[in-house]
Amino acid sequence: MAYTQENNPIPKTGCGRRRMEQMRNPFKKTAPGKKFSVKSGNRTISYGEKGYTIGKCGTPKAHSYCARSSGIKKCKKPPCPNDLSRKKWKCRGKRSVC
Repeated sequence: MAYTQENNPIPKTGCGRRRMEQMRNPFKKTAPGKKFSVKSGNRTISYGEKGYTIGKCGTPKAHSYCARSSGIKKCKKPPCPNDLSRKKWKCRGKRSVC
């Protein structure tokens, strides 16, 4: 009896093989639990928590996020997920500026 794979994301061809070219875009997928993804070179950067809405700039919620995230260290290979999130929140230093 042959082994059959179930729930494989790559579709079968007419002869029954699976080819990577047929997969839509393997680099565009977001990581589980993340809201956004950006492709940078050969890597995909996923950031932003699912279910968490980005507040309007200039609000106490936005100022709080910018103050918390300003203390996170920079990464060695930019763009960092923290930098991308701070850009969405429109952070400048420890404040959110419109």
